[in-house]
Amino acid sequence: MRIQNAIGEVEWPTLVFFAALFVMVGALVETGVIGQISRAADATQGRLALTGMVPLWGSAGISAIVDNIPYVATMSPIVTDLVQAGGEQARVLWWALALGAGPRRQRHRRGGGGQRGHRRHRRP
Repeated sequence: MRIQNAIGEVEWPTLVFFAALFVMVGALVETGVIGQISRAADATQGRLALTGMVPLWGSAGISAIVDNIPYVATMSPIVTDLVQAGGEQARVLWWALALGAGPRRQRHRRGGGGQRGHRRHRRP
């Protein structure tokens, strides 16, 4: 395969999306927004069942509005902080995040296509 063909097969919008997503999450971590949200979770006063309900139901509600991938990428540093503060038993928070933001059935969109209406086009 020639280099031009290989470059033509790259899904540039997907790469740019993920690059921008990681920049956004990194900015939220560096500016302290993620830390503030993690500290706000201390309002549950260490009650693991209550702490687990926040990412579970919060994820279910928010991921109905926001796409799952950016939401989970943004919440991952928060859950990491909570798990580190809560110890081994707090690892259940990862399951709460995963189950809350789990796969959603997408509505049928006009024009068909795959995820978000994108179709992979191959060049002859």
